[in-house]
Amino acid sequence: MICKECGTKNRIKANYCMHCGHQFTDQQREYAYSKTIFGWIEKIENIWSILTLDKITGSSLFKIISLVIIFLVGSYSVYKNGTQFRPLEHENYEIQYNQKVNEYYLISDLDSFEVSLYLPKTTDELTVLQLNENNELICEEQYLLSDEIVLNNQEEILYQIEAAGHIVQIRTFKK
Repeated sequence: MICKECGTKNRIKANYCMHCGHQFTDQQREYAYSKTIFGWIEKIENIWSILTLDKITGSSLFKIISLVIIFLVGSYSVYKNGTQFRPLEHENYEIQYNQKVNEYYLISDLDSFEVSLYLPKTTDELTVLQLNENNELICEEQYLLSDEIVLNNQEEILYQIEAAGHIVQIRTFKK
């Protein structure tokens, strides 16, 4: 604490200036103490004791803000992940996704199987392209949404399915 009379540095809780003898008030001592690291810690402890978890979570404003955040995060998740054209889980195959080549792998012990697809936008038809390992077209077929889409379980074929401007690539593998 610095004396206002002579400018001498004193201990934080000194009653009198050690140079000129000026008497410090309680208010001056408390102010000097509040500027130290110990004073800051004490302020934080006081605030923490007032703001209990029960007081924070019990308020209506907290509940409303929490619900809005949950709604926004959920909506964003559905927007980001739920609109992706992709194969759906099915008992006839396992699904793996390869991010590096942007392909789904359907693994089954069947020679051919029906694939279930999630379509983010409504469309009336699908186009299924069968490509060989050189990405040359083997076959192109049109399907309606109500049709069964059956894939042959051959490792050298890449299926490219197009619908409503979206494309999904699928390779099949034997278990």
